[in-house]
Amino acid sequence: MPLLDSVPITSCRECVVQLTLPLALFLMLAELTAGGMATVAYLRLTGGLTHGFLKFVTVTYAILGILAFLVIVAGPPGLHDQLLSVNQPAASALVFLQGVLVVALIAHTVVIWRRDASPLSWALTLFASVLLLAGIAAALWPLAGSLLNGAAIALVVVLSATVLGAATTGMLLGHWYLVTPALSNRPLLRAIDYRGEVPPVLLVDEVDRADDEFEAFLLEILSDYTITVPELATFRTEVPPVVVLTSNRTRDLHDALKRRCLYHWVDHPDFAREVAVVRLRAPDVSERLARQAAAAVARLRELELFKPPGVAETIDWAQALATLGRSELDAATADVTLGTVVKYREDQERVRAAGLAELVAEAVARDG
Repeated sequence: MPLLDSVPITSCRECVVQLTLPLALFLMLAELTAGGMATVAYLRLTGGLTHGFLKFVTVTYAILGILAFLVIVAGPPGLHDQLLSVNQPAASALVFLQGVLVVALIAHTVVIWRRDASPLSWALTLFASVLLLAGIAAALWPLAGSLLNGAAIALVVVLSATVLGAATTGMLLGHWYLVTPALSNRPLLRAIDYRGEVPPVLLVDEVDRADDEFEAFLLEILSDYTITVPELATFRTEVPPVVVLTSNRTRDLHDALKRRCLYHWVDHPDFAREVAVVRLRAPDVSERLARQAAAAVARLRELELFKPPGVAETIDWAQALATLGRSELDAATADVTLGTVVKYREDQERVRAAGLAELVAEAVARDG
């Protein structure tokens, strides 16, 4: 077969194929890479991307950029010279600009994998993408014949890069946020399939809010430390995990599940510890107000309410009192803010019937 530069393009169909297909692939990959990075930069600017996806998408576009460069560099003999014979200087510059974009993409990927990318790496990558699109338009400019047609070619280059980049980034987003999580192991399977020497800790918080089916599913894990996925296999652990189940007693757990557990009751903290927690989680609340709120809540827990207030309600109540500008607890403010600490109407009626003013007075006296 003769070399491409020794045969007129129009007289050799095989030569036309060898020139046209790599050229089309190069233009598609180049515009896709440039438009894709522009789309990712826009999404990053609007705060819609996670760092994990940025790693994934920058590696993907770096690979596509390298492929576009290799399509020309590793092409048949004479392909580089005949790439765009209508404007060979622009064609040579175009290949050079693609190489610059590849270098920028690789550097940008390295920066993102080490830490979050700096504005400088984003700017350099976008600048290289703009130069590449300008080079494509310049290489195709002799085909225009007029200024209007040249502007139309440049517009087509920009629009095609935008469409290819947005569509590809959208597909990558769908794959990352929909397909990848579906193919990755969830916490239960990760705990069973763990291969380290130190046992992992598996926390199942508020198991009483799960349905009966999930509770039955836990039986297999707690008894045999296995998980059976009918479509795949039965996974067995080498290092049994340390499993911690918590419950708020919104419903009773089955005896079969409780038999496989050691029971430990976590009571409300004592007065001093609760005050310390309030001061830590609500630093704007004064020491005196935190002590009075904790004392009042401790008194509320003695009234046999349907839902006794916890530490979270104490923090909310103290923050509400501080927001209203109160430096100490009083009966009127306590009555107005009672809904932050007592969450049921029947409990509020019981508190008021028991004497909210007396309760507040006892809390203030305890602090005094």
